[in-house]
Amino acid sequence: MHRNIRIEGNRFEGTAALLLSVHGTEGLVFQGNEVDVTGSRTGTLESLGLITVETCRNVDISDNGLFYMQDLDMVHRPDG
Repeated sequence: MHRNIRIEGNRFEGTAALLLSVHGTEGLVFQGNEVDVTGSRTGTLESLGLITVETCRNVDISDNGLFYMQDLDMVHRPDG
C-alpha cells in the first residue's frame, strides 16, 4: 500500500482525459490544484472521470479549480 502522497499547488492542462488514478493508497491529498480542460462538459473532477479512486483510505480531494477552455476563452467553475 502506498502512503501519504500529496499533490498540491499544480496546474494541469489538456483534454478531458484521466488525470489521476489511485488504487490501494492511504493518506492521499490532491488539493489546491488548477485543472484546465477542453470541452464544455460540467461536473467535478470525479464525475467527469478525471480522477478515479479505488480501495483507498483517508483521501482528500478538495479546493481544486476546474477550468474549461472554449475557443480560447476560459470559463472557471469551482470543483466541489
